[in-house]
Amino acid sequence: MNENLGCYYVFAAPEDLRHSKHAGQLFHCFGAVVREVGGIKGYRGHDGIELFCDEAVSAALRDKSIIGKWFIPTLDLVHGEDIGGCRDHNQSLINNKDVGAFAGTFQDKHPAVSYVTLTKSRTNTAIAYRANFADGQLHRMWTYQTTHLRCRPVFVLEAGLGALAP
Repeated sequence: MNENLGCYYVFAAPEDLRHSKHAGQLFHCFGAVVREVGGIKGYRGHDGIELFCDEAVSAALRDKSIIGKWFIPTLDLVHGEDIGGCRDHNQSLINNKDVGAFAGTFQDKHPAVSYVTLTKSRTNTAIAYRANFADGQLHRMWTYQTTHLRCRPVFVLEAGLGALAP
């Protein structure tokens, strides 16, 4: 059952997050990205929140603990569709990567590195989804796998609170 969690504005960071402890390198595993985003303090006036999956985002929306905090986007925010391939909306990061201030800020040339999402497989929670912005394809990855990942954190504000955006 889909639950109506309210109406929100979603804002994305103007650049990819880089690893703070390793000279700005890309991330090597899902957990490192989650910890890095959760540890954000005062970036553009907002802190981060450590969330590990879509369900945690829904719970944080319910209790409002996510409002105004940076987090790793879910698959629908990155790619515009859910794991079943249902198109949720057109206002995803991949669809807006060349629009306005985002133009030229995403790694979308081959060989591209994938952008991590919080969305996990329905059958195995050790598998998360990532999106390649060069070819638009979704890929699954083991959450403990060593790989190179990019992250474009997002935050949400309740509709009507948009004046608080950076």
